[in-house]
Amino acid sequence: MALVNCPNCSKKISSLAKLCEHCQIELGDMDSEQRLNVERMKKIERSQKLMTQSMIAMLLFCAGIGSMFWGEPEPGSIQHNLATGSAVIGFVWYLVNRVRMMIIKRK
Repeated sequence: MALVNCPNCSKKISSLAKLCEHCQIELGDMDSEQRLNVERMKKIERSQKLMTQSMIAMLLFCAGIGSMFWGEPEPGSIQHNLATGSAVIGFVWYLVNRVRMMIIKRK
């Protein structure tokens, strides 16, 4: 008996366990190929979530830049501050998501 990672939640479980005590996935009838498929699907799901978040971050950035130049708000006004804030937050969020995607691809 050894400790292995659950293919669904990646927490340590017994290699003889029929059911993961953390995520309740049935492992009894799974062979090694099925476990690898579950791990691949989880990795794909995480990658897709990060891509969706990256798209939202890029839209936030573009909306901030667009509203900064649309109507030419005066520096210091609420519209200018909101536009600058959303552009900065969108850009930083996008960069963080890209780094997270690179880390997932390396694993």
